[in-house]
Amino acid sequence: MTIGPDARRKEENCAEAVRLVRQWREVADRYLGDYYPMAPYSFSEHAWMAFQFNRPEAGDGMVLAYRRARCDAAEQRLRLRGLDPGAAYEVRDLDGGAPRRLGGLELMREGLFVSLPERPQAAILAYARAAK
Repeated sequence: MTIGPDARRKEENCAEAVRLVRQWREVADRYLGDYYPMAPYSFSEHAWMAFQFNRPEAGDGMVLAYRRARCDAAEQRLRLRGLDPGAAYEVRDLDGGAPRRLGGLELMREGLFVSLPERPQAAILAYARAAK
């Protein structure tokens, strides 16, 4: 990952760069987890792209979801893989909102509901096994 804002330029948004680096640091280790594509690979501007990185040994992971510029569908249900069906997971959108507590079986069978109302838009959804 690279971020290279030019601090000499007033129009550069350095605060946004700092926010993005903080997000990356929070989830960087999850990129080393098991990788699952969650949507068919496509170059189309009309498609969603989504990926899951899961660390079963740590009980956590993340979903990266992208709604492209010409995609009409604002919502998707993404079925996660590799979770403990008997565990509960806390799912958190790194851009804000209240965390959701969902069951592993529910996330694998029914899927994780993702809403991206803007076009284009992306989300990082981090999850971790919840304490009992």
